[in-house]
Amino acid sequence: LMLMNLGNKQPRHFSNLQIGFLFALWIFLIVTILLYAEITLYTIFLVVASGIIIFVPIYKARRRERKNLKK
Repeated sequence: LMLMNLGNKQPRHFSNLQIGFLFALWIFLIVTILLYAEITLYTIFLVVASGIIIFVPIYKARRRERKNLKK
């Protein structure tokens, strides 16, 4: 997975372990929010938006890497 590092414009690669840790941390955050916060439409929106913000760029970068490996 490559994400642009803003300081030196070099792509940064994340390992499967780092992505797994990010996923576990996100799940912990979501479970904590759902257990202790009042469940409203706004809460559900925050959960969905945070998932999109975190995982869509990861998914796109992984997909791009797989395409480049097939070439």
